[in-house]
Amino acid sequence: MRLANIFVALACLGSLAGLGCGPDPIYEPAPARIMVAISTDAPIPAAFDLLLVKAERANSTYEESFDPSLLPNTIRFECAYQGYQGCDHEVDLTVSGRKGSTDVKITRSTRLDFVEQTTKFVRLPLCTSCTEVSCAYDETCKVGRCVDYEVDSESLPNDSASLPIDDGECAISTCSGDCTFCGTCPNAPTTTVAGYAIDNHEVTRAQYAAFLASNPSVHGQQEGCLNNTRLDPETQCAPVCEDDQCDQLPQTCVDWCDAAAYCKWAGKRLCGAIDGKPLDFYDADNVEVSEWARACAGSSGEAYPYGTAYESQRCNDAAAGLGTTVPVGSADCSRGDLVDMSGNVAEWVDACNSSNNRCIIMGGSYKSQKDALRCDADEDAHRNETSAQIGFRCCS
Repeated sequence: MRLANIFVALACLGSLAGLGCGPDPIYEPAPARIMVAISTDAPIPAAFDLLLVKAERANSTYEESFDPSLLPNTIRFECAYQGYQGCDHEVDLTVSGRKGSTDVKITRSTRLDFVEQTTKFVRLPLCTSCTEVSCAYDETCKVGRCVDYEVDSESLPNDSASLPIDDGECAISTCSGDCTFCGTCPNAPTTTVAGYAIDNHEVTRAQYAAFLASNPSVHGQQEGCLNNTRLDPETQCAPVCEDDQCDQLPQTCVDWCDAAAYCKWAGKRLCGAIDGKPLDFYDADNVEVSEWARACAGSSGEAYPYGTAYESQRCNDAAAGLGTTVPVGSADCSRGDLVDMSGNVAEWVDACNSSNNRCIIMGGSYKSQKDALRCDADEDAHRNETSAQIGFRCCS
């Protein structure tokens, strides 16, 4: 279960919240409130079974624990400006997911001020990428790394009902070199075509394994993939590979959403339109607008990546008779440094029909015949479909 959103209003009602309000009201303007939006990509109760909300102000502390799976939408504690100085103090807020009362699993913190007659909003998402991260007092964890408190600014709307379910801060992190929160970026050589870059070969099993090893979140995926709750390949899709060339085989048995998530993590995108946007469903074969088709056919629009005429068995296709994938680049099937754009595996591209969730695949596979191997040959499959004949590469 994912805890979508919890709205917790923290302030002081005399001794109830213990945040230093005196007993004698001087005037009664509209109360000040602090609203905290809490979300998580963690499974509940597997990751944690207790939510602890803590507010520290001057020399007083409010602390209360909740069952995260049962917590109502709103709990309000208001500061009504009673006594000397009223609400004019900084408040340190901490939200933590725990196992039992003491075993802290995920913690987020921030510091901000009450402002008279104002409701302040702040996000404190409990991202699973922060489970092993320990931050200094004046820092908080965001998508796996320590950042200054200022990241949690007063940027949310004044109406809690308009807060989105996905706050984006638990979203898939983009890899950058060798880092603790996103894994090591794969070494993926690219070729520049018409102002964009495209991977020289299909994403390999080794590259995809590095993605999975970074413990990527399923949070923050693209529209159409909100129900995609796993990013690992479908285990029943193809036989387990056991030889020493397995790592260099193209990654198959992943659906369109998995492929898009990998490309996002790698700092790229599924190949779509040359302008960097998704392709129209019916334009995937148009070399004037399609990144994949242009790279395959070249500027002259040739029928195959290696030329104008089909050459039987040049690529890993049905005529080759292997009946399975081969390591990327091992067939003599290339346009310059771009390999396997015909045969081996068909490739997901960013061209989907939102009405039926079907997306385009290009290039044909090891089971494809002559016409299905052309650079302008496209087929389609459901966004959630997996196949031993479908892989992908990324563009940037």
